[in-house]
Order: sequence, then C-alpha cells, then structure tokens
Amino acid sequence: MILLYESTDLVKWNYLGPVVKGDVRETEPFWTGTMWECPNLIDFGEKQALLISAQANPTDHLYAFYFIGRFLEDRFAIES
Repeated sequence: MILLYESTDLVKWNYLGPVVKGDVRETEPFWTGTMWECPNLIDFGEKQALLISAQANPTDHLYAFYFIGRFLEDRFAIES
C-alpha cells in the first residue's frame, strides 16, 4: 500500500489515505512482493507512471516495477 500525506510547511502533515493498494496473493502478470518502498509518481500529462521498489522479504527478491494509470482525486487508478 502507498499512503498519501500533504503538508504546507513540511512540519505538520495531514493523512489523505491510500493512493493504491496491492494484493500479496496476486501473481499475474507478476507478483508485486510483500512490501513496497520508494514510490515515485511521474506525470506524463494525461497519464502517469507509478514506480515502486518491491521486496519479497528482507533478504530475497528485490526488484522494481511500475503501473501506468491516472492520478485523480488523490488516488491512482491502475490501467496497466
């Protein structure tokens, strides 16, 4: 899960909710791991890419993947 916060002063933060949720049981088109870190949202105008570093466990299977979709109303709608 990737969570979204906002701040106007970088001291006080407001929780806005989850941007996107994963499912550890999902394996197609590939398994997205048990933990996500270092999310990056890249804006390409009408669509965005969400890059994520995944871990299967602390000592095995570290890899990156991405979703293509739209970031609307503080949520990321995955298209592919």
